[in-house]
Amino acid sequence: MADELDLTRGVSTASGGPFAAAAAASRTDAGVAQPAPPTTFLLWQADILGAVRKFAGPAAAAAFLPLGSEWTYLVHPDERADAVAHWNSCVRAGESFRWEGRLQLQISDGYRWYLIRAIPAAYPDSAFPLWDVAAMDIEEHRGREEKLKKANLELEQFTFTACHDLKEPVRNLALSCQMLQQKYRPQLDGSADHFLAYISDAARRMEALVDDLLDYTRSSVVTAAPDEPLDLNLVVQDVLEDLDALVRDTCATVRSQQLPALRIQQFHIEQVFHHLIENAIRYRSERVPAVEISAERIGEVWQISIRDNGIGIEPQYQDTIFGLFKRLQKRDEWSGSGVGLATCRKIIESYGGYIWVESQPGNGSTFFFSLPLD
Repeated sequence: MADELDLTRGVSTASGGPFAAAAAASRTDAGVAQPAPPTTFLLWQADILGAVRKFAGPAAAAAFLPLGSEWTYLVHPDERADAVAHWNSCVRAGESFRWEGRLQLQISDGYRWYLIRAIPAAYPDSAFPLWDVAAMDIEEHRGREEKLKKANLELEQFTFTACHDLKEPVRNLALSCQMLQQKYRPQLDGSADHFLAYISDAARRMEALVDDLLDYTRSSVVTAAPDEPLDLNLVVQDVLEDLDALVRDTCATVRSQQLPALRIQQFHIEQVFHHLIENAIRYRSERVPAVEISAERIGEVWQISIRDNGIGIEPQYQDTIFGLFKRLQKRDEWSGSGVGLATCRKIIESYGGYIWVESQPGNGSTFFFSLPLD
């Protein structure tokens, strides 16, 4: 092993030598640009059972990975079953292995977080299949990640509290303007009445923005998926009842094909359908709005689509519209706060799915989102 590996750098010095691909994959996955020191980067070869056949790394770690031992025994007890099941699944399928978990490689360090990558390796002189395994210590990376998650959670909690506290004064402002207009209109000149109308309209828009921001912060809260699948056909029915006034005012038609049942929180998927259907009707062309909802199973995911015959979206904006406060139309021409699609994306991605749009200006848009079966 000494002539194959430079143990001070932890990488193979022979072109195409053992471990090279697994080492590169592990470093790339962990976002590490420079070679890791030997105390944080380990390489070994394992058979299909996970038993160590060759090892390259610090002597202190070698004591924990003797030849013939199964590396999964070093995994934290709470995570060992998951690691073994994933390893066996990848071995049976002949696929690359990727796993993050806690290992104990030195007594003084206790359990530390590692990113482990493994790829099947075929050597002509090997009597049995071997896997090249690379493990990188990501304890500090995980710590920074947890701090960032905590900071984001605190920011979302602050936003939720601030929006909640703003609702009452904004509502009172709008109500006060309406009362002034109704009670004192005969005593007001044209300019005063114009200013009151301007303030009242601004208060209504602020109230709508606060409500949308509250929905956006609520979309961050993903509790455990319900035990029973949720029938999306019933969800669409409920959403259309909420949008009944808009549907009748625009003479819109909304048709829905048979939709699946998925394990997702009802409040979240209702938000998604509400925003997408409302946008499909609101951003209409001169034609009567027509919306079609359909679903297609593709592999292990369901792909839901909402197609309209509205104004369409320019290609350069089809990604940016999912950002927070991104609006393509002027406020005086189209209502909306620029939060709805950002909320949809946040919800769908929190369940492991994706959302995107396909559109041509003047020919309508089709919004797609995918959700895993489980």
